Amino acid sequence: MKKDGKQLTSVLNNPVRIQFTDGNVTRYVYGATGEKLRTTHLTAVPNISVPIGSTRELLPSEILSADSTDYILGGSLTMRNGRIDKLQFDEGYCQAAAYTGNTGQNNFTFYYYNRDHLGSVRQVVKANRTANGTVVQTMNYYPFGAQFCDGSADNNFQSNRYNGKELDRMHGLDTYDYGARQYNPVLARWDRIDPLSEKYYNVSPYAYCANNPVRYIDPDGRDGLISIYGDNITIHANVYLYGRGATKTVIRQMQNDINKVWGKNSSIEHNGKSYHVSFDINLSLYGGKEKSHPLIIADSWNPFSRNNYIEVSDNCQRSEVRGSDEGLWRGKGRDGMLLSEDDPAPHEVGHLLGLHDHYTDKDGINKGWEDNIMGDCINGKVDNRYISDILKDVWQEYDKWVNDNNKGEFRYEINP
Repeated sequence: MKKDGKQLTSVLNNPVRIQFTDGNVTRYVYGATGEKLRTTHLTAVPNISVPIGSTRELLPSEILSADSTDYILGGSLTMRNGRIDKLQFDEGYCQAAAYTGNTGQNNFTFYYYNRDHLGSVRQVVKANRTANGTVVQTMNYYPFGAQFCDGSADNNFQSNRYNGKELDRMHGLDTYDYGARQYNPVLARWDRIDPLSEKYYNVSPYAYCANNPVRYIDPDGRDGLISIYGDNITIHANVYLYGRGATKTVIRQMQNDINKVWGKNSSIEHNGKSYHVSFDINLSLYGGKEKSHPLIIADSWNPFSRNNYIEVSDNCQRSEVRGSDEGLWRGKGRDGMLLSEDDPAPHEVGHLLGLHDHYTDKDGINKGWEDNIMGDCINGKVDNRYISDILKDVWQEYDKWVNDNNKGEFRYEINP
């Protein structure tokens, strides 16, 4: 890491202070669940030297400038030095600037992104009232995210770039913020190990996207969705719950019921080879808070995100999944039953994985599916028909990958 003298980490393994050898300092503040809330950059006066591996507290007279960035609404709204800076949305952002003649007011300008298949920002277009828009920034990337030294427009206009992530260039840091980790595109490595590295024991915990960034992205520096390594297949899903019914008690019960149904190992045949199949479904509270009711979940609008966002309500009678990654689940059992007796979560997880209903309806009993989780049984089984349905599009890509003499772990997204 350029000029990096010493990095101090918090309990959640997030950096809280980065000391540079020229005296500059970057500090971070996080919420209880690890989300970044504030970044402060201290720029030191010239001719300060700090030995590698040590730190130095700057005197007021040694601080040339101090700049802060606050991240609000999950990072959608940012404040620079106490003033509104920009509001992010999926297609771009709204930039604030001090109103000429009255610094207490702001002008707002809309900018829109042109992205590639990895979610990387390739162009930033300024909205004009009387024209089709003006390109103000262009960017091209090497496969692992380092930028080309080209571009016909201002390359430093805004900081959201590779995979749509924020590039921190202050003090020569030059890393992307993925939430759980910082990524160095020049080294093609993370700054710390994968929090879920025990799931991918065959891949370096510092490697980015199993060293295949053209096919895969890592939205938060943590998880994949479907991985095949040797004769083992693991199907992952991250589900974030919010709403008035999303409590620690509810999420604990739902996770327990999901594990009972989807936590059993299965096997399936493909091209004469037997594979062991396991499911890894992880539920957590959105933002780490109970009964949260966010104004907007920016990541839910990101077509490249693999995360799922579900509202939990005590007044919901019929649970549903919309668009394969959003929905509304009830947080109580029906007709006086406990949630443990009438939990919708195991069935709805099937929809998140792309499965369809097979229960009795107006057309009568769906024979052969009566005791299945997508059928009439609330705690039914998961059989090979479901696994085959989930993997039906995977095998073609996997066979191509094998035929191209690739080795190691294969990854695939169900709902990219």
